[in-house]
Amino acid sequence: MDKPSLPPIPRSVFWLVLWSFVLQVAMIGAFRQYRTRPIEDHFAFGWEMGRVARSIALGQGFSNPYGGNTGATAWEPPLYPYLMAGVFKIFGIYTYASAWVLLTINSLFAALTTIPIFLIAGKTFGNLVARWSAWGWALNPYIWYWSIHWIWDTTFTPLVLSLIFLVALELQEWRGFRGWMIFAGLWGVGALANPSMLAFCRSAAFGYGGKDQE
Repeated sequence: MDKPSLPPIPRSVFWLVLWSFVLQVAMIGAFRQYRTRPIEDHFAFGWEMGRVARSIALGQGFSNPYGGNTGATAWEPPLYPYLMAGVFKIFGIYTYASAWVLLTINSLFAALTTIPIFLIAGKTFGNLVARWSAWGWALNPYIWYWSIHWIWDTTFTPLVLSLIFLVALELQEWRGFRGWMIFAGLWGVGALANPSMLAFCRSAAFGYGGKDQE
């Protein structure tokens, strides 16, 4: 088989993604989650990642995860701090506008995760479980808590990891190197976003993709 055997995505799932995103953004405004606490020089705005992002935006490089000028650091992975730094450059450092934008981006990541969850559940358990899984993720207030409250990689990491898991399932059906290139690219993104995902790498590659070689 040359193409992946993913189930088709019904239009209702895309509407579910849209509604999930809209409702999360509405909650940001309703609960004023963009009003970050200014104590400790805005440390609660992204914590160590926010500090590194501020240094990048100020032209000081990937440095200073805590107070003061502590120099270059490898305390945090680079992807999300650079995203934050880009927002800081456009909307200001530690401003309400930057908080709005970053929390909105987090909400988008959380909403988009609905799609790979639907596809994973559909491939492994069938269409009924896939629909319930999509609804359960997209409209789960606990998921929204992380997307609208924390300026961190807490919604980007699940999106990438779910895509990795989905591609791992499909490697058995994907002949040639195309699937493995996508798989490797996603792992590269995942490692730059949250290296703890690498704990899943070996089992994903050999437990699922390795079956293709049997």
